[in-house]
Amino acid sequence: MSAQTSADRLPPFPPRFRLTPEFRLVLASSWIAPVALAPLQAEAIAAAGRSAVNWKAFLSLTDRHRVLVPPETLDRVLGAQVPAWVREQLASRKAEACRQALRRAAELVRLKNAFGSQGIETIPLKGVILSLQLYGDPAARTSRDLDLLVKPERLDDAGKILETEGYRCIDPDFELTPRRRRWILENGPHFTYRHGLRRQLVELHWRLPLWRKEQVADLWNCCTTRTWMDTDFLALSDEALLLFLCDHGAKHRWRRVKWLADVAVLLGRESGFPWETVLALAGRLDLCRPLAQAGTLVSWLYGIPLPEPLVGLIGRQRSAAGLATAAAKAMVLHEDEQFALRERLRAGVAPRHLRERLPRLATLQAALISADEFKEFPLSDRWFWLYFPLRPLLWFYHHYLRSGK
Repeated sequence: MSAQTSADRLPPFPPRFRLTPEFRLVLASSWIAPVALAPLQAEAIAAAGRSAVNWKAFLSLTDRHRVLVPPETLDRVLGAQVPAWVREQLASRKAEACRQALRRAAELVRLKNAFGSQGIETIPLKGVILSLQLYGDPAARTSRDLDLLVKPERLDDAGKILETEGYRCIDPDFELTPRRRRWILENGPHFTYRHGLRRQLVELHWRLPLWRKEQVADLWNCCTTRTWMDTDFLALSDEALLLFLCDHGAKHRWRRVKWLADVAVLLGRESGFPWETVLALAGRLDLCRPLAQAGTLVSWLYGIPLPEPLVGLIGRQRSAAGLATAAAKAMVLHEDEQFALRERLRAGVAPRHLRERLPRLATLQAALISADEFKEFPLSDRWFWLYFPLRPLLWFYHHYLRSGK
């Protein structure tokens, strides 16, 4: 079946969305297209450039969406149309990204060796390893911290190593009684550590949001070994990486273009995927809906032809168009609007629609209690059950009384 026929079977882009030239230019320049799709990217950049581009708004959007745009990407198509001061801004941001990436890469190697010396396996998630996998350049995308996945049974050992290496746990930063710790381990995905001198954050994950234990265990079986800086790292296979990125973006309602750009790079690869393996893994991990949502968005916003198996999945997932529309709406929100109370409530409800086999009891328990209350309203383990009936009052306090709304 031809690519055009497959495209006709996809949900149409909602006509009510009117993307600005600046947003379209950010989209078009947010990824590194393979050779076969370079003309598609060039035409998208040229089409956005044919409108009057507000370059200050364009730079603001690159910040809003955490996108690094190489100046040469625009120069090749728009040439002198790009003001010199815009080129300087983009080049300066790239240089700063290189400095940060080198600093984080050195710390990642140091921590990998420290964990390895104690026999603790880690999977770096996102960050410089993802940038290497997708672009061959550790500084091709921005990152804020180091995300490391460890097996639950080695979580305590990994935390002690971080503390030995000069890190301090900042989230949670309150006393963990046995009951509080048990609740966090059952419902939370990570602990956050900070190194004061190195100004480095590390998120130590033992699970992923909405993932069951057996699904996280399955992820450990989908790894390959990559050697970088004379150090061996576990890295997700391309199939698992695609699904992980779809899940991560969907969890955040695709508020950042950079997350979708990563998926576009993977789906645009000329080598393609063993789609039978991808769809089987998506079924086991309950990630068919996020994959269908991401595929729809990539087709809408990047115009990349999708492979027939993915088109078929989107056709079978009736919620794909609605989920993609909600994500597109979140993507075009202003920076301040995306964190408004209404949007946070929507973001809290959205994950329930992304899974077909989501344990309702677990999600209900997570919704009824927030770990923030353990610090502000500390109750002994004997009275822990009071957090459940008090949740509405505590929520009202957090969002209205304390914030002054």
